[in-house]
Amino acid sequence: MGNLQTIGVLAGGDSPEREVSLISGRSVHQALSTLGYSPSLIEISSLDDLVPSLRGVELVFNCLHGGSGEDGTVQLLLDLMGIPYPGSGPQACARAMDKARAKEIFSGKRIPTPKWSIYDGDDPGRFAEKIEDSLSYPLVAKPRRGGSTIGVAIVEGWEELLPSLIGVRGGELLVEEFVPGRELTVGILRIDGEDRPLPIVEIEGERPLFDYRAKYTDGVARFIVPAPLSDEATRKTKDT
Repeated sequence: MGNLQTIGVLAGGDSPEREVSLISGRSVHQALSTLGYSPSLIEISSLDDLVPSLRGVELVFNCLHGGSGEDGTVQLLLDLMGIPYPGSGPQACARAMDKARAKEIFSGKRIPTPKWSIYDGDDPGRFAEKIEDSLSYPLVAKPRRGGSTIGVAIVEGWEELLPSLIGVRGGELLVEEFVPGRELTVGILRIDGEDRPLPIVEIEGERPLFDYRAKYTDGVARFIVPAPLSDEATRKTKDT
């Protein structure tokens, strides 16, 4: 980025994750300023603001959370405008944002993923019965699209499953089996065409679910880098 004159840090948007996006954007803006760059913090309220806001920008750090900022829409617009940006492209973002599509890809690549089903909008009682016949409690009910653990719940039984279906549009709720275990995350950077995994991060918290509060409240979760794993577990985690 040495010769770049105009770096735009994109934040805000109109998704339920707007406030988190603003915090991320301000943090990235401050970090770039500390490194000696002169970035512009671009706070938008909707996708309509995007194109006019990017005039003269040479590179974008996309800090939009959820919605069009992560589903490939903004990435496609940036590609069409010829503005480079760190992160995945439109196709990868679209696939990752749709959890059902992502799980289909995992299954096709023989990557283990919990058993799951999509609420089809049929009678909630019938769907709950179908779930009980095919999946085992506890379950995780979550929006098919979206992030920051918004709308995600661990479901222990029928009396919790049925209310989670009320008022949900068909095709927009994913229910999968809960898998207890350690919470690990691995970032990947593509450098000169080669995908390179970053050190594994283990996340420890006071709750079984790494929820919105744990993600965005200081001190609620603990991040261990690198994660204390055996060499074999480290290799398998990075390879997956």
